[in-house]
Amino acid sequence: MGIACQETFMVIEERPFKETFSTLFELLKKHELYPCLDEYEPILLNDTEEEEFETIEELEVYPKSHEEAYQAVLEHPTGGIIAFDLGGYVLNFSPTCLKDHTINAISIWIHDSAYREDIFDRYNQLIDDIHLRFGSLRTIQGWNMMDFVDSEEDEVLRVYKGDFKGEYKLDLRGEIVITDRRKNGEWFE
Repeated sequence: MGIACQETFMVIEERPFKETFSTLFELLKKHELYPCLDEYEPILLNDTEEEEFETIEELEVYPKSHEEAYQAVLEHPTGGIIAFDLGGYVLNFSPTCLKDHTINAISIWIHDSAYREDIFDRYNQLIDDIHLRFGSLRTIQGWNMMDFVDSEEDEVLRVYKGDFKGEYKLDLRGEIVITDRRKNGEWFE
């Protein structure tokens, strides 16, 4: 297993990609989160219905400005993984798109090395705000939890059918809280 990551996965109703990610970027700016602009954190574009990248170099984008980073993701039919600076730590975002130009879920993750109470609080506030802003159908959070899911696409399709599997540190279904063990500082649970 690789590096431990606190992962959050939010399934939303299918929405237009550009509009949804533009709204997400505005929300991130309100939280004072901006794309990382260095050689160690390139944007990694996602495959599309028409194109699968053969090499990692084909999908890497190295933006020179925050605006260029936003545009690189917004102009690609299925977006990509984009890293944001959260108090000196890297917070990653990636969309799940069942088809080009739409978005069905948002993945957010941060490495375990980022555990500090102020980072923990900012991360959880951001998760709550995104969940509410997009009316997430299901928001789940845990350590390396996506390692135990068949695929992000399968999880989206299950939630769309009302099939909720798994137990997580955080499990929100619309306005219903199934579990929320974040408030007690249980970062490593």
